[in-house]
Amino acid sequence: MYTYIKGIYQGTEDDKIIIENGGIGYEICAPNSVLAMLPEKGEMLKLYVHEVIREDAHELVGFTEKEQKKIYMKLLNISGIGPKAALAILSVLSPRDIVRAVAENDYRAIARANGVGAKMAQKVVLELKDKVDKSALDDMSGNDAFDNYENPAYTEALQALVALGYQTNEAKQALNGVSAPTSREMIRAALSRLGSRI
Repeated sequence: MYTYIKGIYQGTEDDKIIIENGGIGYEICAPNSVLAMLPEKGEMLKLYVHEVIREDAHELVGFTEKEQKKIYMKLLNISGIGPKAALAILSVLSPRDIVRAVAENDYRAIARANGVGAKMAQKVVLELKDKVDKSALDDMSGNDAFDNYENPAYTEALQALVALGYQTNEAKQALNGVSAPTSREMIRAALSRLGSRI
């Protein structure tokens, strides 16, 4: 029904993104990786959306990249994977990570997602095997938007800095170019740039 929604970002409520378009406020669910990369309130935001229809509710799920939505739709076509599990997978893995995991039979990477066990992860790898092509990695590799997105430590560090009261753009700038194995070390480096300590 919807391809994308573009409007003014009005913040989040209960971890759902609010976008105002044409006087209507749209409530949109999104993976944690998208929530961590949101712009400042009042800025324009475009999300590629999919409508999830259940007996008790209709929900919109949104993504900042087309590749995220495509992988999300493929995940939903797997028996036993619902909207919640698909979002959990995309919260810890980028589309490029998922394609790589499937191509390399690395089900453990997918099992990192909250609520997705080893058996379900193996099923994801098996069922996506003939639906994704490792050559897609070449198409995605040139997209800078995935460079930090595919790093869970970066996402955690960004969320922590925002929670500490820093503006999203300010936190992103402080984390730009920071290379560290853990989110805590990334936070320390960023706070050093910002003139603070933990």
